[in-house]
Amino acid sequence: MAYPAHFRQPVRSARLLLLAIAAGGLTASAMGQTAPLNGWQQTFSDEFERTTLDTARWNVANYAAPNNGEAQYYSPANISILSGGLRITSERRNIGGRVYASGNITTQGKFSQAYGRFEMRAKLPGTQGIWPAFWMLRDSGGWPPEIDIMELLGHQPSTMYFTNHWGVYPTTHTWDTKSFTGPNFTSDYHTFAVEWAPNRLELYVDGVKRATNTSNVPTEPFYIILNTAVGGQWPGYPDATTVFPQYFDVKYVRVYSRTLFNSGFENYGPANNAVLEGWSRFGGTSASTTVFRTGGNSAKLSSVSTPIGGVAGVFQDTPARPGDLWRATAWWLIPTAEPLTGQNFCTTNIEWIDGAGAIISIVSAPAGTASSARDTWLPSLVEGIAPVNTVSARVVLKFTRPASAAGSAFVDDVDLQRLAVNTGMDDRGSAGTSSLAGWTPFGTAAASLSFPRSGVTAVKLSGRNIAGGSTSGVFQDFAVRAGQVWQGSAWWLAPSAEPLAGGNSTQMNIEWLDSGKRNLATSAVPVLTAASPRDDFVSASLTAVAPANAVWARLALNYNQVGLASGAAYVEDAALRPLLANATFEDLGPTENTPLYGWSGFGNRAGDATLVRGGANAAKIYGTFTNATGFSQPSGLSQVFIASPNQRWKASAYFAHVATDRLMGGNAASIVLEWLNSAGNVIRADSTQALTVDSPTGVYNQSTVDAAAPFGTTRGRLTLLFSQTGFSSGAALVDDVMLEPLSPCGGPIALDATAVCACSVADIVSGGGVAPGDGVVDGSDFIAFINAFAAGDLLADLPSADGTQAADGVVDGGDFIAFINAFSMGC
Repeated sequence: MAYPAHFRQPVRSARLLLLAIAAGGLTASAMGQTAPLNGWQQTFSDEFERTTLDTARWNVANYAAPNNGEAQYYSPANISILSGGLRITSERRNIGGRVYASGNITTQGKFSQAYGRFEMRAKLPGTQGIWPAFWMLRDSGGWPPEIDIMELLGHQPSTMYFTNHWGVYPTTHTWDTKSFTGPNFTSDYHTFAVEWAPNRLELYVDGVKRATNTSNVPTEPFYIILNTAVGGQWPGYPDATTVFPQYFDVKYVRVYSRTLFNSGFENYGPANNAVLEGWSRFGGTSASTTVFRTGGNSAKLSSVSTPIGGVAGVFQDTPARPGDLWRATAWWLIPTAEPLTGQNFCTTNIEWIDGAGAIISIVSAPAGTASSARDTWLPSLVEGIAPVNTVSARVVLKFTRPASAAGSAFVDDVDLQRLAVNTGMDDRGSAGTSSLAGWTPFGTAAASLSFPRSGVTAVKLSGRNIAGGSTSGVFQDFAVRAGQVWQGSAWWLAPSAEPLAGGNSTQMNIEWLDSGKRNLATSAVPVLTAASPRDDFVSASLTAVAPANAVWARLALNYNQVGLASGAAYVEDAALRPLLANATFEDLGPTENTPLYGWSGFGNRAGDATLVRGGANAAKIYGTFTNATGFSQPSGLSQVFIASPNQRWKASAYFAHVATDRLMGGNAASIVLEWLNSAGNVIRADSTQALTVDSPTGVYNQSTVDAAAPFGTTRGRLTLLFSQTGFSSGAALVDDVMLEPLSPCGGPIALDATAVCACSVADIVSGGGVAPGDGVVDGSDFIAFINAFAAGDLLADLPSADGTQAADGVVDGGDFIAFINAFSMGC
C-alpha cells in the first residue's frame, strides 16, 4: 500500500487499490521461531521481543506516501517496540509537508518466499480514514501482481478484505477480492494468515478458513509489508469522527513453507473435487468424507482395487539433505465395518530418494494390523536420518495386502518435520567441502575423517592453547515453543593418540535463547574427562523444558580447555528432538486459543488458571457423569512417543486440587506410562497415584513413574488420568510435565537403539520388581535374580549383556546365562 516517492501510482477504484513497486532483489532468510504447524516448516519469524525493531529483518520507510491520494508521511519515529510487540502509530503531526504521520516496514531485500503460510497476529487501528494492511509484493519488481492478506477500512472495523491482483497495468490489470465480516478487529487481537499454493490462495482468520482465490495465483517470491495509511480514495479521509492517535499493534509475523501439502486431506483442489490434492496415490486409495479425525476428510486405503500381494496408499516428497533427522507422524483408524483381516497391515514410512528418483533406504513404523483396536484414532510415528545421496524425503502411508484378505484403514493429520540438520556430520554443503553444513563451528573445531561412528565424518574438537583456557565446539539452533520438552543427544570419543589431559573436558549444552538470541538459561551435562575410556564412542543425553520466552534452543557441543593442557575429542550423531509438546500448558498453539495444544484428550479437560505452579496455565481434568447410575468414564490427556523393548523411561508431573473443588469419594488422579505394540494395543501400564481425597489442597506435589518398556513395545503413551467413581466431584490440576529416557542403570541416555548400559542386566536390586536398579551390581542383585528366577518372576526376563538380545517374555535358561555373564563382568 505504500511506495518509494519516485513512483507515480494509479488511483484505486471505490474498492481496490492499484499498486506498483520498484525492482528489488531479495534473498530468503531462515529466521524461524516457533515449532512448525502440522505439515509446515518455519522459515521466518519476528516475535518483536527486542527493545527495538530488528533491522536485520525489516526496512523502515521514511518518505511521504505518493500514492492513491494517501495523506500520511511514513516516519521511522512512528515504528516502536512496546511490551513485546510491534506498534505502528498513526497520528496528526506535521512532517515532510503532510499533516499526518504513520509507519511502514517491509522485508524487501531481507526475506521473500514463494508459496507457504504467511501469518500475523494483531489488533488493528480504526475510525474514519485509517487503513491498516498486511500484504505482499514480488521481489522481482513491477506491479501487478500483489497479494493483500488483510486490509481494513477504519470506518468498517468488523470487515476485512483479501485481494489477489494480476495482469498488466493499465491494460489488463484485474483482481479478485473477497471480504470477511467478523468481530470488531480493532478491539482485540486476531490472527490473519494466507496459505499460498501453486493454484490457490486461502485466507484464514483465527485459524478458520474464510475465503479462497484461485485465479492467476502468483508463482514467484514475494516480500512482506505492514503499514497503516491515512486517507486515500478508497477509505476516504479523516473527519471529525476520527480518533488520533491510532495503533496497529502486532504480536508476531511468522512464515512457513510446506513440508507436506494438504496434510489433513482437506484440500479438494482447484476443480473442487476430492482428489487428495498434493498426494500421489496407488492401489485402492480414495478420499473419505465419512470418517475423519479433524476437518471433514481423510484418506481411505483398502483391499478394493489392491492386487493380492499388492499395496495401496499415498505418498508425497519434500526436499531433503544427507544427515538430516526427520520425523513423520500420522493418525490411523481401523473401522469395525471393514476391519483389516488376515495378515494385512498398515505402516507409516519415510523413503530416502536419490537424484535419479530411486529409493536408497526406508524407515518404517507400524500403524495397524488385524488385531488393532477398532474405531479409534491411533498415532504412528517414525524417525530416521537421511543417508548419503539423499535429495528428497518421501512420506508414504501404506496398506499392504500379502494375500487375499479384506479390510480397510483410514489415515488423517499427517506431519513431516525436519528435526535436526546434518546430525551425522556427513553433509559437506553445496560447495562439496568438509564444511559441517548446518552447524556453526567456533574455536578449534573441524570435520574429520578420523573416528566416524555411523557415516564418514565426525567433528574433531581441540583446544586453542590460550594460557587462560579456551572453549571450542559446534552449535545448531532449533525453533522452539515455551513449555516443550527437548532432548539433546550425541556420541563422544576420547582418542588414545591425543588423550584429554589435565582438567580438559567436553560438555553438551542446550542453551535457551529469546527472539534476539540472547541467553535466557542453559541446561548442561558433562561428558568426557581425562579419566574417560579411550577410542570408543559413549552416548550423552540431556532432557530439559524450554522456559518462558524461549524461541530458540541451541544445541552446543563444547570442548573446554584448561590452560595449555592438551588433548582432543570427537563427536558425531548429534541431534535435538522434541519429546513432549506443551509440557507446561503455556503454549496456546498457532491460533493462541487453547492451553492444551499438543495433547490428545478424552473426557472432561480444559486449561485452567485457578492454581498454577509456573506461568499462566495448568491443565484441569475432571469427571464426566456419563449416566444416571453414577458410572463414569475417565478423563485425561495423553501424548505418544517412540519406545523400544527394554528402554527405560521416567515421567513426572505436578498435581494439585483446590479446596473449593477438591477430590471426593474414590476419585483419584494418576500419571501413567502405557506400552503399545504394533497393533496399537496396550501391553502393560505402569502408573503412580498422584492425587486422592486425602491429598492436601492448594499445594502442588510431584508424582513420578519410572518403568522399562516390555517385550513387543513399539510406542509409549504418557497419560495424565482422572478416575471418577460414581457421582463424586472434584477436579485435578496438572502442571510442569516431564518425560525423559533413562539407561537401564537409571542414568540419562541417548535415544539410540545401540545405546545400552552394559551393566544393566545384572543391576536389579530387589525381587518382585519393587525397586529399580541402583547403578551398583553386588550380592543383593544376585540374590534378587535367583529368587525371581526360581519363582518364574518376569523380573528375571533379561536382555543379553551386550544389548543384542531383547527380553522375550519368558523366563528360561537364556536369562540365567545373561545374568551370570553380566555379573561375572563386574556389571
